Amino acid sequence: MGTFKHKNRVPTLDMSDICVIGAGPAGLMAAIQAGKLGVPTVVLEAGKVPCQKLLLTGGGRCNLSHAGSPAEILDRLRPKDRFLRHAIHTFPPDWVIRFFGELGLETVTEPDGRIFPRSNLALDVKDALLEAAKMANVKVMTGCKVRRIRIDGQRFVIESEKGQFLANGLVLATGGLSYPQTGSTGDGLRLAQGLGHKIVSPRPGLVPLVSKELWPRDLAGISLQEVRLVAEGQRRFVESGPLVFTEDGIGGPAALDLSRDLAGDLAGGQAHIEVHLDLAPALCQESLERMMVQWANQTGSRQVLTCMAQVLPRRLAEVVLEKAGCSRSVLASQLDRKTRFRIMKAVKAMPLTITGTRPIGQAMITIGGVDTRQIDPKTMGSMVCPGLFFAGEILDVDGPCGGYNLQICWSTGALAGRSAAQAATTQGR
Repeated sequence: MGTFKHKNRVPTLDMSDICVIGAGPAGLMAAIQAGKLGVPTVVLEAGKVPCQKLLLTGGGRCNLSHAGSPAEILDRLRPKDRFLRHAIHTFPPDWVIRFFGELGLETVTEPDGRIFPRSNLALDVKDALLEAAKMANVKVMTGCKVRRIRIDGQRFVIESEKGQFLANGLVLATGGLSYPQTGSTGDGLRLAQGLGHKIVSPRPGLVPLVSKELWPRDLAGISLQEVRLVAEGQRRFVESGPLVFTEDGIGGPAALDLSRDLAGDLAGGQAHIEVHLDLAPALCQESLERMMVQWANQTGSRQVLTCMAQVLPRRLAEVVLEKAGCSRSVLASQLDRKTRFRIMKAVKAMPLTITGTRPIGQAMITIGGVDTRQIDPKTMGSMVCPGLFFAGEILDVDGPCGGYNLQICWSTGALAGRSAAQAATTQGR
């Protein structure tokens, strides 16, 4: 890497073949792959420490990826599956498990397919990445915010708070706008735009949904292990999984995945989207009605609320009965068929009007970013600026909850790093 030189009092670092901006999972993976090919590589990170956002993933456990074949993973990454096909096939989940396994980090796959480090510590993933970077002779510089990038002949000139860097190849992996406290401030999008790239307007993804109705506030903190959400907007979307009621709507994996589906419609100006909540998807309507008839026959002297609390949390059961127009003091034996039908409808299709999402700063991911139409999917290389590559959340690609977004980081990062190293070596940029 050399030492700082002084020219007109502006410190300049000797030329590095590859400069990666952003020391998150995608950036570090890109740098590691470039370094393993023997190409001198430096990583510039604006924050004081690398991988700040990584430490928050999976509730601090770090959901590394999701088990499945490349085809199965790509099916969950629509509509960007075509762009990501080469990256995912080249660096699938099995490759990620092997990569970390070779670093001594064991993983476990949970029944739902999510892959975690056996230690359940995101810090161990970060440490493994930094050790791999060290082994690949990658230099990581923190507290090094990049202000501007320009091109001088065939070199990139990177102007930062710690001086000026020169590079043959450049990888932008600065993330999006979600969790700005971890360093995702959108600087990379500005830098990409300055190098000729179009930006798809950033929107919040995997973020709690805000409702028009106020009743979720009364249930704030109550969670359900499995719900089914059906949204009827400009298009129909269905998502299933855990859900939690919040002060202003709904959260949890099912709601977060639905927020990704609805992002386009909400950003397009649709102010209200009707969602129906199936609060007990394991029970069909017929089974639920038989259950209520059984309550009447066997425990008719008990209140319906007490019986309903066997199916749903008691406070939620109270809301269901209120929506069904049924007094909580009604006895099970007093339920008529019309009331049973209204209760069934409230349980299986509780209406909720979605008016928006929480701000992008509270989102897990950013939807939007660098337009993929200007990027070669087989290299992650720019089609408008030779020698420039992209990886991770800065791209206009995203996935649902469950490790898919980190898989995108690993795959695009590895592909970008290898491609940048090969380009720098063969083209002598």
